[in-house]
Amino acid sequence: KIDREKLELDSFEYWWKAWHKKQGKKKAFAAWKKTIKSKDTEKVRELTNHIVEDVKFRIADLETGSDKFLGFDRMLAASYLNGECYNDDI
Repeated sequence: KIDREKLELDSFEYWWKAWHKKQGKKKAFAAWKKTIKSKDTEKVRELTNHIVEDVKFRIADLETGSDKFLGFDRMLAASYLNGECYNDDI
């Protein structure tokens, strides 16, 4: 069984690498731990992959000049997580 702290840190770092705005890392990590708190190892992995894909999708869409996710490029990581933006219907 993977140590919970290692799982939290590893999954966060994987997501943080995909995140575009490298500000507020401490608050983002606190929000990350809250986001995955009640999830088992497999669910954490699934959610991490889902969130990373969502971030990549939004960034790629912005790079096309689309305004569908206008403001996403300025969003702080903790706001994205606390608002559960990764669950938006897009």
